[in-house]
Amino acid sequence: MWFRRLLLSALIGSLLLAWQPGLAKAAAFTPGPRTRLLVIVPHPDDESLAGTGLIERTLHAGGQVRLVVMTNGDGFRTAAKRAFGIASPTSDDMYRLGLLRQREELAAAKKIGLTERDILFLGYPDAGLHQLWDTHWDTTRPYRGINGHQQVPYRLAYRRGAPYCGQSVSFDLTRVIGEFRPTDVLYPDPHDVHRDHWSTSAFTQYALAKTKSAPRELTYLVHYPDYPSPRTYHPVKSLAPPARLAHIDGVRWNKQPLTALEQSQKHTSILTHRSQVRVMRDLLTSFVRTNELTAAYSLPQVAPLQGRGTQVFLQRSPLPHMIVCDPAHDQTAAQSSNADLQKIGAARDADRLWLCLEFGGSVRLGYDYALHLRLPDSTRSRLDLYVESGRIRTMLPLLQGEQPDLQCFGNRLLLSIPRSALSDAQTVLLSAEVRAHGLLADKTPWRRVRL
Repeated sequence: MWFRRLLLSALIGSLLLAWQPGLAKAAAFTPGPRTRLLVIVPHPDDESLAGTGLIERTLHAGGQVRLVVMTNGDGFRTAAKRAFGIASPTSDDMYRLGLLRQREELAAAKKIGLTERDILFLGYPDAGLHQLWDTHWDTTRPYRGINGHQQVPYRLAYRRGAPYCGQSVSFDLTRVIGEFRPTDVLYPDPHDVHRDHWSTSAFTQYALAKTKSAPRELTYLVHYPDYPSPRTYHPVKSLAPPARLAHIDGVRWNKQPLTALEQSQKHTSILTHRSQVRVMRDLLTSFVRTNELTAAYSLPQVAPLQGRGTQVFLQRSPLPHMIVCDPAHDQTAAQSSNADLQKIGAARDADRLWLCLEFGGSVRLGYDYALHLRLPDSTRSRLDLYVESGRIRTMLPLLQGEQPDLQCFGNRLLLSIPRSALSDAQTVLLSAEVRAHGLLADKTPWRRVRL
């Protein structure tokens, strides 16, 4: 009887998917015997939520799958309390949780056809990946995880003893991509609001920019307001992108229908992560739907500047040369449209890179703005620009001829950066943010752009 119900739900879902007005679709994922699918997840259980259908279909088609698990999930204190029946978990308890979640991952992956040899545990700190991306990049400044360690402690790790820093993560992902040579890569969506997820997305894009291969890239979403809807077990419903993200420029969504059997196996795989089901069963089982959801992002290239930057960006409407689009009205710390960062435009001339930030309301000098650039293929790995009280401050010292310039007009903030400050970069990852009264109000996702 249960199988019939699942079969009926899958049929209803496929009919619903056939009519989705206004939803830009990406090409469906159709694996074959030459498919080499690399799945990158922040925690044990994320592949169960977002990728079981793609994994199973690749294996059934004779292709290969490699699963990369960034952390062992050893930073979730509530899960440790429930798993071990303790009120105040110590760092040793969090390490124990990491071992437990590793065992759960191996069992769950087995249910969808993967073996232990197909899984690479990197072992980096749960709830700390954003720290490795933002502030603990160098090997000389390792981060201390909630598990009490500053380097990968797990015996089954891909590189046991690797320091907890961004350079280590970049090294591992770049090497994995080079060794496995994927035809397709599935990784977290850059709009995911969970810090481990968006930073995993950024690290993956960074590593892809450092490699010569050009696999097809697909992203998946797990954490976003009001997603999935409803946030409970509802297998007869389809999984649709949140309204704010459904029509973002440069993003195409694809709904991959699941058969009744695939849906059942997905459910079983999710329930195998018992330490997580105890804490957030409704969220986890809400991903058991009639389909899985992926997105494909365009990779924009910065266009040559036609005219003067001030005329092109400050005096033209709509914003020209747009490379990043952020959902409107998604600011957190302030409801004012002045703090609603919506678009980034970019152009280049022989000497400078021009970047224009557009807001929902006029630029205010009382707010603080930041533009972060990561340069994966350059001798200079990062450049951070801060606009405070109408003045530019840089995180790292620049030479006299490398100083950026700032101009404001209405709801736009225009920065021009000498090309020499970017060294020999051919690709840049960038994100912008605005702070109101010291609190983060809005930020754009990390996006990769070709220079």
